[in-house]
Amino acid sequence: MPKPRPDIPDAQWEGAKKDVQAQAYEALGQSATLRKKYDDAIADFKQALAVQSTPDPATWVRLGQAYEDSGKFDDATDAFDKPSIRPTSMRKSKRWRKPKRMRRPRERPPDPSPLALRNRFCCRQ
Repeated sequence: MPKPRPDIPDAQWEGAKKDVQAQAYEALGQSATLRKKYDDAIADFKQALAVQSTPDPATWVRLGQAYEDSGKFDDATDAFDKPSIRPTSMRKSKRWRKPKRMRRPRERPPDPSPLALRNRFCCRQ
């Protein structure tokens, strides 16, 4: 396939071609999983990981799920552990924070008495 634009560097173009090819293998793996052909799905997901220029953690998870569905639990554990080792995972991220609903609420000062509010806003001297 020729480059669509001549100003794209060759390395970038090769990486883009590999990623598109990996997406095709991943789609084949997903369709094989839906048809419950887990051995075919495992082979397709492995091929997608081999072809990708930067392996996608979601592909590792899908590979682990295919292993688990086929009853190969040790291989599934290995596949599920792979994305957590990658430096782009959230586990190693320094900026990861808990969602707001999991954080403790801030301490609020006690409400002033109604008399203090009335004196502050109504009765200025």
